[in-house]
Amino acid sequence: MSTATRLPVVDQVFGHNRAPIAEVLKTDFVDLVADVNAAIDAAAALPTAINNDEIHGRVGQGVIALRAVAKRIEAARKEEGEPLLTTKRELDAWFNNLLAQMTEAAQRLQLAADAYTRRKAAEARAAAQRKADEAARKAEEERRKGEAAKTAAGAARAEGRAEHFEDQAERAAAIASASDAELVRTRTGGVTASATAKWEFTIEDYDAIDLNKLRPYFARADVEKAIRSLVRIQKGSTAMPGVRVFEDTRASFRR
Repeated sequence: MSTATRLPVVDQVFGHNRAPIAEVLKTDFVDLVADVNAAIDAAAALPTAINNDEIHGRVGQGVIALRAVAKRIEAARKEEGEPLLTTKRELDAWFNNLLAQMTEAAQRLQLAADAYTRRKAAEARAAAQRKADEAARKAEEERRKGEAAKTAAGAARAEGRAEHFEDQAERAAAIASASDAELVRTRTGGVTASATAKWEFTIEDYDAIDLNKLRPYFARADVEKAIRSLVRIQKGSTAMPGVRVFEDTRASFRR
């Protein structure tokens, strides 16, 4: 059906009266649907038990006829879909531009906050470690004083002070070994600021990667895609344990 006598699907779908697209297409392509049904009926009438060249030729004609209708379907799909794709691309571009501006603005602030968070955590850890070291030094000093004390009371007082400093050293060491999130967590202006950490990686030598270690994490579809590429190149000379490579022969028809 000519597009000159009707609104394009894109206008009927996105216009003020938004009809379901299936109903729009069913109405606009009633002739194509009729041809599809006729082609299917004709194909269904052909035998699938082929035992001579005459039947084989009739089946071939049926396959070619079906392909011809399929080609028309694909052409119509592309013609009707292009305005939709164009509209979708323009729509995505407009909103993605807004998102990109938001992302850029947020990233600038995030990078500054990340740098401060790392610096704050490092400074807090270093300060706690210095405090732990100082307390441990004082505890050791008090122990030496206790050993040198001339009276039992003096030794006891020195031991008490040593235990006090050891307790301080343990608490400070616990802080020094705390996570970054615990070291930087604060709440100001109604916002809780903390930290999150995750392990990242950088590939330094792709050829050195042991793919066997990644085997459990490959999706089956990815493995099949890689094998298909290998077979396409090496064909019958492909040799791979666990894979049977064979040449699949199929009927081919053309006018």
